[in-house]
Amino acid sequence: MVFRDVDDLPKGYRFEDELLEELAAVDVVLVLIGPIWLAELTAREADARVDYLRLEVATAIRSGKRVIPVLLRNASLPEGDELPADLAALPSYQAVALHDASWSSDVDRLLDVIGRPFVWKKFGLRCAVAFVVVVTAVWSFLPSLFPERGSDYEFARLLVVLLMASYLLCEYAVWWRYFAAVKGKSKGPTAQFRTVPPRT
Repeated sequence: MVFRDVDDLPKGYRFEDELLEELAAVDVVLVLIGPIWLAELTAREADARVDYLRLEVATAIRSGKRVIPVLLRNASLPEGDELPADLAALPSYQAVALHDASWSSDVDRLLDVIGRPFVWKKFGLRCAVAFVVVVTAVWSFLPSLFPERGSDYEFARLLVVLLMASYLLCEYAVWWRYFAAVKGKSKGPTAQFRTVPPRT
């Protein structure tokens, strides 16, 4: 799930409270950094109003969230001494760059870094269909093929059950390989994340 404050915060509530509550619930925070992000951040320091972008990033860093700086339009990640004290740790997070010329592949790479959600519905549907087919075969068709239900019938039923077990084992292996691939990247098979808009 992607959360974006200008679109997803409910109306009629205190902005800062809702913002921090939503931020606490996400797994990954994407900080979108454009070419003049640092210049505008510095200019806003003289403004008496609350800088919510700075608040979000600082809160994410302080609370130990997974923070991914996303560099746009050939922007570079600022140095720690160029940033306010509460954002000084931002350069220590590994960044991902998105380029216009390679946008699709760069976005795919970003999704892999975040961790793509596992298609649980398709996995469950395949298992359910296979289970129904096997049960139907064992209890409906096999008796008609082996009316005396001798050793051949028992062998056929055992064979079907073994095939079913093999299929489920293969499905589990596919799931486990996927989970192992994303475990170290997204802390699980799914991830919620929010975007901090760029200043470009």
